[in-house]
Amino acid sequence: MTYAYGQGEPGSPISPITNPMYEPPPPPRRGRATAVAALVVGLVVAVAGLGLGWLWSILAPRIDVVRVAQGFVYAEAEPEQPVAADGYFAFLGLGAGVVITLLVWFALRRYRGVLMMSALVAGSLVGAWLAWWLGTRIGTAQFDAAKATAAIGAHVRGPLSLRLTDLDRHALWPPQPTGVIAAQALAAAITYTLLAGFSAHPNLRGPTPPPPLVELPADAELP
Repeated sequence: MTYAYGQGEPGSPISPITNPMYEPPPPPRRGRATAVAALVVGLVVAVAGLGLGWLWSILAPRIDVVRVAQGFVYAEAEPEQPVAADGYFAFLGLGAGVVITLLVWFALRRYRGVLMMSALVAGSLVGAWLAWWLGTRIGTAQFDAAKATAAIGAHVRGPLSLRLTDLDRHALWPPQPTGVIAAQALAAAITYTLLAGFSAHPNLRGPTPPPPLVELPADAELP
């Protein structure tokens, strides 16, 4: 019995002489599937930014302000909370970028590549913008509710904002994702690049499986 590469059951013995007329099937087209997977990943990462913004509004420290006759003033001469709010946002973004990239790398192995990394970076930028937008809205709403009933001399938690960025909640367009807003995208790009650089396979997706074997007829002509 003679066997050659084809579409039979794997694990059969291999003949030293194979059918020269056999042509392996073309590799499956992954372009469309990869594009769809990258689009879904980008959308999921972007929407996840809303959860990151909610978490930032809970964890980030707020400026302590005091109600006076003219409005509100800082309770401390040089408050550190604005810098701390930027730091919390940056560290949350860095952590999210690393974790999300690791999940995508190992869970979506067959879709690895430049397109997936681009989706992670773009989704991270949009997600960070949404995180900033939601976090500042929550902080502003809480401050507006507190100042409406604050008496003279009362201490109130100030609104939440970012200093190390060009974003302005009063001018949402065009968006300028600079400063700490880009931390998550930067972490995603660096993590994905490192994983790709240390990958043992040039295609990043693992070894290409050999074609299965097919049984040749007994009267097949061999060279």
